[in-house]
Amino acid sequence: MAGMLVQSTAPRLSQVYTVNPDPVSSSVMVRTLSTVQIHCQNFLSPTEMLRDVPSGQGICFVFDAALPEMPGLQLMEKLRRRDCFHPVIFTSARSDPELITNVMNRGAFGFIKRPFRSMEVIDMVQRALMQDQALSSYINAALDYRQRRYALSRRELTILGLLELGKSAREVGGELNLSVRTVENHRARIFQKLQISQGAQMIQRATSLNLLRAQGIIE
Repeated sequence: MAGMLVQSTAPRLSQVYTVNPDPVSSSVMVRTLSTVQIHCQNFLSPTEMLRDVPSGQGICFVFDAALPEMPGLQLMEKLRRRDCFHPVIFTSARSDPELITNVMNRGAFGFIKRPFRSMEVIDMVQRALMQDQALSSYINAALDYRQRRYALSRRELTILGLLELGKSAREVGGELNLSVRTVENHRARIFQKLQISQGAQMIQRATSLNLLRAQGIIE
């Protein structure tokens, strides 16, 4: 990289978090990303990271698939259970297809074999940060919708599931043996609890939630 100037296309205030018990080894990643003005903070263990889960926009994680304290996939799952869905890039000295397929199918953003090439890391991290910036509000809206659904009764969830499919009050009533007026009353209460005003909002948020689930970004 000597003599080469790389312009950072990552969003402002971007932050990369790594987990590496070896401060000397982790400094390589810090120095590499600093060449494109991306700040990198290292945690010495998964437990240390989980004590202070990062939040905000323009964030990504980089850690090994085989950490000493717990597997990298387990750490990613613990982060997600805390509604932390920033992109995760895995690294490993191994590059067998089974490992790569496993982490990608579980929702990882990317995979980098060690020892890594600086430009490969920079490119992948920049793309991960830009994705996080672009999807942040989208994910937050989906999480908010998912959380509000928990306030619904079992009957309301059943009706909502049909409404999310685009069914009319008459169609929902026909499937559940309810009058149209009863379905409309339920729908009004459901919309109030979800804090939405029309069916189009409901379908849009439900679609967003389902797409993020299908992509492995959120559970």
